[in-house]
Amino acid sequence: MHIPGAVLPHGAMLVLDAGTLKVLQAAGDTLGLLGSPLEALLGQPASVLFRADQVTKLRALAAGSDLAKPRHLLDPALRIISDLPLDASLYRSGGSLVLEFEAADTADRFAADPLAGVHEIVQGMEAALTLQALCQFAAERVRQVAQYDRVLVYRFMQNDSGWVIAESREPHLEPFLNLHYPAADIPQQARAICEELAAADHPGQLRSSRTRSCW
Repeated sequence: MHIPGAVLPHGAMLVLDAGTLKVLQAAGDTLGLLGSPLEALLGQPASVLFRADQVTKLRALAAGSDLAKPRHLLDPALRIISDLPLDASLYRSGGSLVLEFEAADTADRFAADPLAGVHEIVQGMEAALTLQALCQFAAERVRQVAQYDRVLVYRFMQNDSGWVIAESREPHLEPFLNLHYPAADIPQQARAICEELAAADHPGQLRSSRTRSCW
């Protein structure tokens, strides 16, 4: 089945059985990025998409790491369509492996050296004296480095609603700061992944957008 609510207009997602690498779920633009529609992938082995060496790499990563946090596989590690640069990330959710894809931006100055982008984001972060200042700093730095139109820090509340606690945006965009959203704003599947991967490290959840919202 495809993942309900996980609409990824500029990306794609596959959920694989950790043992067999069979495609359990799929979402997003799999046709545009991976060359196959959602229906053609469900129930198929990973080898229907990936070369033998790519399948071997996925198996090695799954066996050699707990993948509690995403392992980034920059183009061309998992490129499928020869003329379409593709970045991917792999992580574990429950007993499954999750692969997320997006078209690689070869003009991105951090594509070849992503650690430089991380360094630019965190540089000066230690000067933030309060949680609010830290969240605001993170939103501004992520938007600056990633060149998004908007970055929000979104906190999950005890009743599963959400609260935008920090925001960096282009001046022409409507502000979302301090707005509250119902629990349905973020699909349960996406919420579970966010909480599993990031709750231990981040008090809020980064949510970013060029002209869209994604998690």
